[in-house]
Amino acid sequence: MIAMWGANSFRTMQKLLGLFSGRYLRGSQNIRMAKQLKQIDGHIAHINAPRFAEDRNMWVMMVKENGKWQAVTSRNEEKIKSYHQLLESKRIAQSINTNIQATSLSASRVRLAEYAYKVLERHSPEEDALLKAAEYFAQKQPILQSPLLSECVEKFLLKQKKRNLSNATCKDYKYILEEAVADHNGLRIQEITPSMWTAFIEKKKHPVTQRSRYIYLKAFLSFCNGKNNPEATERRWLDSIPLCWEAPKTETHEIVSYNFDEVVDVLKEANRNGALGFYVMRLFSMMRSHEYERFIDLGGGDTVESNRFIDLSNNRITINNFVYRKRGNSENRGRYYNDLHPTFRLWLEYFKANDIKIWSNHKLIKRITKESTNPKAKAHNILRHTAITFHAIRFSDPLRTAYIAGNSVNIISNHYLNMNIGKTDAESFYDLTPSKAKELGIL
Repeated sequence: MIAMWGANSFRTMQKLLGLFSGRYLRGSQNIRMAKQLKQIDGHIAHINAPRFAEDRNMWVMMVKENGKWQAVTSRNEEKIKSYHQLLESKRIAQSINTNIQATSLSASRVRLAEYAYKVLERHSPEEDALLKAAEYFAQKQPILQSPLLSECVEKFLLKQKKRNLSNATCKDYKYILEEAVADHNGLRIQEITPSMWTAFIEKKKHPVTQRSRYIYLKAFLSFCNGKNNPEATERRWLDSIPLCWEAPKTETHEIVSYNFDEVVDVLKEANRNGALGFYVMRLFSMMRSHEYERFIDLGGGDTVESNRFIDLSNNRITINNFVYRKRGNSENRGRYYNDLHPTFRLWLEYFKANDIKIWSNHKLIKRITKESTNPKAKAHNILRHTAITFHAIRFSDPLRTAYIAGNSVNIISNHYLNMNIGKTDAESFYDLTPSKAKELGIL
């Protein structure tokens, strides 16, 4: 396909073609169809149509160049006929004194390039405006090829739903990532820089919240980088994880938990409100609040007799993988509370004999917490902190405590263990049988 261009416009077009093909076109030398044919560069006066010479078994085309006849031969009919069209166009252009150059672009692409050049001319008088625009596009092309942040978030959340994550974790992912989409609306994942992610993390002023945001974002960006992402195995959405945030040092605070006397007061109030089974189970089993909800729901009942996870015949409680809901492959089996402590077993037998429910509705628990005169009652996760503290201090076996609680020793020592609780309090708690509870006025 031949087009008639001005000299400057064609030079720009040559560079533009070179940008996308990896080399500049140099006149007709780079035309594929003419590579093996005799080059005709002079003045063309006349051209004979190609004919097949049977005696030579090839196609022959005679061209009168600069007053002399030249023979162009080829065994490829299509190639020589295309070259004939090219030379004929050159001859016509020379006859009307027009400088013609060859291009491999189709007619539609030539028209599109002309239109693009005219659009850029309105904004810039420079001859190479189209070339600069193409170079800028080439630089931005990897970013433009990456998916939108909103699309990445949607696929990540869909992936997380299929994993064995807790409802709280799924809600946190959804809350943080939807806020990120709102803050960076319309941007592609590669367009968001490390400084932009840092600003997003530090929108929240509390260091604990910042650290939490960092952890969730790192999991999301690792997914975009190809981790456990089946859609980004061949071409990753991110070449690297754009996070350069470092958590600030924070002052540690005392871990809050009940002492033995406060536990007695809590159990008295719980019994008056019909929630004794719930509080005793939380304090002895050391389960998380969401774990305990699943323990009751998946166990099939809110009594010791009806719940399939409570096995008094084998003296254990099963906290399986659906209750535990930890995503690591090594933890899919869940965990067990084997060899129930005699005091815990006596409470379970007491609840079974008296048909006492081991579950209470959320509204009742919130009301008991709100009406409590002890300010510790409003502390976050107070029952689990107390349960783990008493067990760790009473038995001095951190690995056993960590296994039953479903945590690591490091997490327990840094986040759950209240070292202000004395061993006497822990021993008194594990001596708190139903008989002792009657003496203390709990029952």
